[in-house]
Amino acid sequence: MFSLFIDGPNYQYIQNGATTLYNVGGHRFIALTSAKNVSAESLSEIIDAYFKDFRTGVGPNCKGYTPEKFNVEGKEVEVNGTKFWRFEGELMAKTSFDKETSFYTVGYTFFWDGTPFQITGVVVTKEQAQEDIDEIRTYVDAMVKTIRDKR
Repeated sequence: MFSLFIDGPNYQYIQNGATTLYNVGGHRFIALTSAKNVSAESLSEIIDAYFKDFRTGVGPNCKGYTPEKFNVEGKEVEVNGTKFWRFEGELMAKTSFDKETSFYTVGYTFFWDGTPFQITGVVVTKEQAQEDIDEIRTYVDAMVKTIRDKR
């Protein structure tokens, strides 16, 4: 068992398997993913270790596209004494008819009491408006600063 508390935006809250979503009308979302029996040796491995759980959890919120892989760059950062791997780039996705697209994504991976976690913000609109990208980036960066073990 572990206790992790994190403040999130006032979006629609959805629980879907190992992923909890903060969703804005299907235009953008922030996902928190964690599951038992998933292991990773380093911060940068968490994104691949959780991809299947992430994909299942967010799939219905990707405008008919299925997440295929992340195309991101990242670096280690420290926030409030916790080490994170912050990543930014694209979530590559396609339809059942092989139509491909990419969605802006930003997030963090981290260990909490030895358990890997991932916070991922995604903009799923065709336009990829800069204001939506800025909002997701701002909220994800702010959420990381609120991670704690007590309410």
